[in-house]
Formats: sequence, structure tokens, C-alpha cells
Amino acid sequence: MTDGRINKRILSALKHQSQDDEVIHQFLVDLIYDEVEHPGHWRWKGSYTAKVRDCTAKWGGAHED
Repeated sequence: MTDGRINKRILSALKHQSQDDEVIHQFLVDLIYDEVEHPGHWRWKGSYTAKVRDCTAKWGGAHED
């Protein structure tokens, strides 16, 4: 069982790999914390779908991909 904390090196790597795109960085951090809060099998589809919608809305079509 986890205590809900994420290793700082992981968070730092996410920040670096997201190349200062704060929207994608926050999206990935949110997904990691969701996984920590729900260890094992859980119904992730609804949660992830909502996060993807939020993220794409914040991007506002700035990225084609």
C-alpha cells in the first residue's frame, strides 16, 4: 500500500519531459495521483476520459496532434 506520495525524481522527470508544457505536465501528474489513490483494479475510464477532455480544452487547439 502506498502513502500517497510520489517520488520527487518522478515528478521532476515529468516536468522535464513535458518540455515546459504545463497543461500536459499537470495532466500526467493528475493521472499518477489517480493511480496512487486507486491501487489495484478500478474503473479508470470515466476519470481518464474527463481528464483528457479537460486537457484538450485547455490546449484550445494550439496543437494539431
